[in-house]
Amino acid sequence: MRPDELPQIAGPSIVCLQAGNVNTGAFDPFVPLIEQAHRDGAWVHVDGAFGLWAKATASLRHLVEGVEAADSWATDAHKWLNVPYDSGLAFVRDAHALKAAMAIHAEYCRSRVLSAIRAISRRNSRAARAAWRSGRRCRRSVVRELPR
Repeated sequence: MRPDELPQIAGPSIVCLQAGNVNTGAFDPFVPLIEQAHRDGAWVHVDGAFGLWAKATASLRHLVEGVEAADSWATDAHKWLNVPYDSGLAFVRDAHALKAAMAIHAEYCRSRVLSAIRAISRRNSRAARAAWRSGRRCRRSVVRELPR
């Protein structure tokens, strides 16, 4: 993303920057983009699926200069850390914002999710799996994964 082409932001907005774009390997210039977005009141998120790990390597660290000023980062542990597929990690500066976002529940999910949580707490794996399957669309509302 080119800082000189970023328009002035008005209203609630999220600016999503790239750290190691999956197709090109490109890194956005974090310092000017984050400064401008924050000046306009936007939340800045960094998609670091591949490139966020550059911060851990002295020879590549310059690619992610300024990334620590972002409001949130996301990365995929399975791409570099040799862990199972679908191991995504999210880091958020403001714990209150994360808790508030994760506390939103759609009413149509509430009963299925609560059934799954009750079954987990009773350690009833058969009932938990059944409740889980019936509420597939609601999985994001459950904080902890059911045992297999």
